[in-house]
Amino acid sequence: GRRALLAQPLSPPVAFFVDSVLGERQLCHAKVAEFGQYLAAWRGPRLSPLVERRRRLLDERLRLGQEELDGGQQHQAELQAIAKRLAETEEGLEQVNITIDAFWEEIAAVNDLRTDLQGLGVRPPAGLPDPARLKTLYGDWVWELNCPVQLLFGSPLQCAGQFLVEVLRDLGARHSSDLYVISVIGIQSSAKSTLLNYLFGCGFATSAGRCTRGLYCSLLESNGRTLLIMDTEGLMSLEAEGGDVFDAQM
Repeated sequence: GRRALLAQPLSPPVAFFVDSVLGERQLCHAKVAEFGQYLAAWRGPRLSPLVERRRRLLDERLRLGQEELDGGQQHQAELQAIAKRLAETEEGLEQVNITIDAFWEEIAAVNDLRTDLQGLGVRPPAGLPDPARLKTLYGDWVWELNCPVQLLFGSPLQCAGQFLVEVLRDLGARHSSDLYVISVIGIQSSAKSTLLNYLFGCGFATSAGRCTRGLYCSLLESNGRTLLIMDTEGLMSLEAEGGDVFDAQM
């Protein structure tokens, strides 16, 4: 159960992240950038063939669907096969598309579990910094390094855990200037993330063939005002299941 999960050691990649990136008294931008570069070098050659396969499957599904609309022959079997292969490709993309966010998500999940089971005699994994230090480091990650964080994820959408909520609350207490929320919403692959990066220098992830998942935010200060920039997953996704429900949530 949950106690057994908390008793497990950190995975080797996350343990390396904690030791190499979070091991200093303060976060070092150079170490964060270097870690991100190594991840990108590992991720790139693995993502490319999956992105291309996804593109071909979507093109084929669109072609077959158009033939049916035009009164041609039915392609139910082919469309079902494409849907299955698309789901497998999307799963592969999610497994390979590992960013620094994934490391923080595991750390935050372990910290939330530690908080939930506090007082039951279960010791957290060795090497995990204490909660106060983790929150300080993540606050620096968000505020000082201006790194985006994921607020909503999944389908249907659900909010990130208590760890992130507490970090954002602490940041709000430290930086009590007026808060202005700026967001962009629109169809999939319409360069929303690129626009926000250009206007505000947010650092939202952009790459060919990959789209924002859920809702990300970035905090920054401008002329004495705190800006909360929100980047949303695109509407009218071609591959999303239950797209109308998701679009309404977003």
